[in-house]
Amino acid sequence: ETVLPDGFFRPVSSFSTDARVGSPSPESFFPYHELIRLITSEDFRGHKFGVSGWMNTLEACTSSDPSAFLRYDNLGNLPIHAALGSECNTTLGLKSERRLIKYLLSLDRNMALC
Repeated sequence: ETVLPDGFFRPVSSFSTDARVGSPSPESFFPYHELIRLITSEDFRGHKFGVSGWMNTLEACTSSDPSAFLRYDNLGNLPIHAALGSECNTTLGLKSERRLIKYLLSLDRNMALC
């Protein structure tokens, strides 16, 4: 049985979308940040459903929650910061790592300024 943290399914409107505003977010688990950390981990073995399965997962997340990868965590970081903070030695390979960054940037070009 999987036990999710309290508030995991809380409506998006109940969370602060920008941790820099000063009001602390009640959220302490950031699933989209963790998903990006998992994908960019050197231990990631998520090619079970093909080399682009991870991209399909990101697209499904964005489809169900358009702002999924545009929310800040309690430290003021976006999920793209988790990707950019990882070393380039993942099992994705250089082309797929670049594809990941391009995808995240395509969601909001202003993320490049963060």
